[in-house]
Amino acid sequence: MSETNAPSAVVDTNVFVSGTINPQGRSRQVLRAWHEARFRLILSDRQHAKLITVFARPKFIQQFRITLIELIELIARIAGVAPVVPSSSIPVSLRDPKDEHILRGARRQSRLPGDR
Repeated sequence: MSETNAPSAVVDTNVFVSGTINPQGRSRQVLRAWHEARFRLILSDRQHAKLITVFARPKFIQQFRITLIELIELIARIAGVAPVVPSSSIPVSLRDPKDEHILRGARRQSRLPGDR
């Protein structure tokens, strides 16, 4: 499946971190599916910047078993995703208001009725 006709998906920042530092588990499976272009990643502009900042931290090489090459490749793939400008509203309230920009990015990408 090419990325152009693959479904779109929003992935929480914690899934990126967990999938990167833990080679087992569902988070790694999600990242593998993204690497295999089984879905097109949607990132809000704010999440895009946050992911690059988080993965540029020295602890990812010092504390976790990640090579510099793996980290550079991940940052390059994230940098290659065009961020979307989030919608001004979301249809539900979230437990963590800091994550609203992620859902607003998905809403903007889906172009739901009522989006501005």
